[in-house]
Amino acid sequence: MNDMAVRRDREASSVASGVGVGASVGTAGGSCYGCGVCAAVCPVGGIGMKLSASGFWLPEVDAGRCTGCGLCVKVCSFRDDKVSASDAPDTPGSAAAFWLKDQEKLRLSASGGAGRAIAETMMSRGWTAVGAAYDPASNTVRHVRVGAPEELDAIVNSKYIPSYTADGFAGLFDGGKYVLFGTPCQIDSLRRMIRLRKAEDNFLLVDFFCHGVPSYLLWFAYLKHKLSGREKLRDARFRDKLNGWHTYTMRLETDRRTLYSTAPGGDPFFRMFLGGRVLNLPCYRCKFRGAASAADIRIGDLWGPDYAGVEHGVSGVLGLTARGEEVIRALSARGELAWLDRTAVLRGQAHRAAPPPPSRGRILRELAAGRPLRLVVWRDELPGRIKGLAPRGLKQWIKKLLGRRAGD
Repeated sequence: MNDMAVRRDREASSVASGVGVGASVGTAGGSCYGCGVCAAVCPVGGIGMKLSASGFWLPEVDAGRCTGCGLCVKVCSFRDDKVSASDAPDTPGSAAAFWLKDQEKLRLSASGGAGRAIAETMMSRGWTAVGAAYDPASNTVRHVRVGAPEELDAIVNSKYIPSYTADGFAGLFDGGKYVLFGTPCQIDSLRRMIRLRKAEDNFLLVDFFCHGVPSYLLWFAYLKHKLSGREKLRDARFRDKLNGWHTYTMRLETDRRTLYSTAPGGDPFFRMFLGGRVLNLPCYRCKFRGAASAADIRIGDLWGPDYAGVEHGVSGVLGLTARGEEVIRALSARGELAWLDRTAVLRGQAHRAAPPPPSRGRILRELAAGRPLRLVVWRDELPGRIKGLAPRGLKQWIKKLLGRRAGD
């Protein structure tokens, strides 16, 4: 076992022993995915999930309730360097492009609406969907259960902030059948829990190509930056298609107005998020890049030249298990389905994690201190702007000057 695995094992073991890991994990600098499956699996309800000082969900253990059963350790994906399921099989039907026939549903989707189509397909078979919905009361994202197709609007479209899962993942082993949507780390831990219960026939797991999740400190600062006075947010749509599928557009609906802001237009949330400035620390060493997944199906935007001129949105879909591939085939009843080589779906996705930027800690401290988001972003980007404006000759002179000083 390598050093990283040893450290993860010790941290996960502290959960089972009843140590207050919420504080210890935060001190360790983000040694937790925040997937919340440990809270869902605890048989005595001894683990809760709370936002850390850095703005990420972390487990907090009630030492008085903990019995030391170790289930939280067994389901923890973070403590294991390996993914809990093999990669997708190399079969002709394991990759596809998809978009919904229903134009209104397609418009509300982040890309081609594959997630909605999968949920509708399983609901037609009597299954319940569990996915991430925006909660305006707390301005957080929370996993919820959806029992009817007309309620699916709440969980479609992307949510670019961490989801609170403890309630949505609780009570899943009641004999019902569930299609579960989540980040790769959430799904990996769920797979481990489902295998422990020997209940895989009752679940279809769906994850997506994930960029990482940013701190809630960024999101709360963004809302303060965008909203005025006592204006209250009613809904947030992180990928609106007002400007087409290829343009990242944020839509905020308040009790007074509707706001739109785009990444090309300099939206500060997108600049921080897409730039990977304040992601959860484990996101920078993510083991789920490419097709590494514990899900039955992986979905995401189908980036690349094949659909570069399409603005209604196209989903890339990977079948990772026999059950997943059977469901993908059934999607043809709800939209356009085109079989592809896996490389076409994987082409536009990140295949390796990037290291955290040196400014990450300072940005989080400034956001925690209540600094205006515009000022935080400006300060973080200023060195790069100065460097870009400086003439080449001046840059060379500065390098030589710094070199001489270093040698003095």
